Amino acid sequence: MAPILPLLLWLVLVLLPGGADADAIVRSQAMHASTIAEYAIEEGGVSLDLEIGPGDIEAFANLLPDELYERLGGDPRPWSERLATFFENDLRIAVGEGAPLIGQVVDMGARPRVRRDDVTGEPLPVPEGEQPEMALFARLHYPLPERPESLTLFGARLPKTASVGFVAYHEGIPINDFRYLTASQTVSLDWGDPWYSHFGIRALRRQYDSPVSGFIYVEPYEVRKEIVARPRDLQHWVDLGLEGLTTIPVEIQDRLKRRAAEFLRVHQIVEIDGQRMAPLEVMTYA
Repeated sequence: MAPILPLLLWLVLVLLPGGADADAIVRSQAMHASTIAEYAIEEGGVSLDLEIGPGDIEAFANLLPDELYERLGGDPRPWSERLATFFENDLRIAVGEGAPLIGQVVDMGARPRVRRDDVTGEPLPVPEGEQPEMALFARLHYPLPERPESLTLFGARLPKTASVGFVAYHEGIPINDFRYLTASQTVSLDWGDPWYSHFGIRALRRQYDSPVSGFIYVEPYEVRKEIVARPRDLQHWVDLGLEGLTTIPVEIQDRLKRRAAEFLRVHQIVEIDGQRMAPLEVMTYA
């Protein structure tokens, strides 16, 4: 079953005949950074999955077990002492601008690097016969005693040579597309509807950040209007059968898309040279 919150519907209204071309997509190489950080903010704590590339190992020296740390030539220091430095300085998380959260290492070890889609950053299977690149994986957990209004993710103390791409989720909802981790970034948390949790830095907003967005494409012999909408928000204007549901069952998804498409087709009016145009074709995607 697909969750109501993250599911978006794409409705394309073709007003004059012609071929539908692919739209321009803003691409980021952050999902291919040497190190990937995935933050998962939940009630009770923040989980952080780190996939550390070989070129960045030294940048995360304070996180490394003693054997690997000393193999890299580090001065002998107890792991507990180095971990405290890591959580307080290197890659820290704070409630607002307050004291850093004290984290713990849940898991650590070598594993194949995850291949990711060039646009979405979604994991991809490794092609058969291809030898996967290895990376150091670490899962960290930072307990949260309550629901904070905001969290600040710091990357200022990591060496500038480290390339860290990151994405953050609030209760399973992506807050941003893959971007590069900078010195600090603060995220405001909406616990009532995590869709509205957002970073203060505009560059860290999702590509589809609004509950309903509209785009018009004017081409030779064709005008297309594209509406990207969240079903939960459309439910305020048209009954999509979502009342009381927390997930969208597969069996109602086709009916939901038909209702949404009909509602938007009627209410998204376009005039060309003063003449109201009815769409010749309606396409919906989820």
